[in-house]
Amino acid sequence: MYNTISKIYQRSFLFIVMLLSGFASLAQNEESGSESTSSSTTTTTTTTTESQWYAEPWVWVVAGAVLILLIVAMTRGNSKSSDSVTVKKTVTREAD
Repeated sequence: MYNTISKIYQRSFLFIVMLLSGFASLAQNEESGSESTSSSTTTTTTTTTESQWYAEPWVWVVAGAVLILLIVAMTRGNSKSSDSVTVKKTVTREAD
């Protein structure tokens, strides 16, 4: 039982680490794609737009917290399951 739970935690941790590293590599690719090495003259115009809901950092923090709570709730299980074992031992002694 403990071994199974340990594997679930290991796989969950590995999934989260790989997911976050994927996001980090995507962020690096977008930053490097916007750099330019040409020597031409450019004009920059600034426009303001409403940010998307997924661009806000607090959304990712809340989503991560909900994901962790969901994983903990799923792996915790029911404590009154049939996995518990009760051993009763009766000792009788002969009287002299």
